[in-house]
Amino acid sequence: MYQPQELFNDLSTSEISRTLRLSGIPEKELYTEDDADRFRECRTLIEQGGTDEDVMALLSPVVDVVLSETPDNSLAEIKNGRKKSGKKATKSLDQYLSQKKSMKREGAL
Repeated sequence: MYQPQELFNDLSTSEISRTLRLSGIPEKELYTEDDADRFRECRTLIEQGGTDEDVMALLSPVVDVVLSETPDNSLAEIKNGRKKSGKKATKSLDQYLSQKKSMKREGAL
């Protein structure tokens, strides 16, 4: 678990609010490891120059899985919209922006 000051470091209040909003994490007294991972992933995308729209498109959707409600344990690995396989479920910002530019060019033809 992380306290806010551990996670937010030296960010301004407006950057903290923006990052929490874009990542879909509510303000709270303690943040889980999954919250921290998602917050850091969001910050990385922002620092790479991603717009709010880009960041929201690249972050995997927040999905809460209640294991007791699943018929089997196949969903046990899923947290925050991705499987815990060590691989990122999101594209890099560069890949996303390149794809977006090529789609605009094709539409202009």
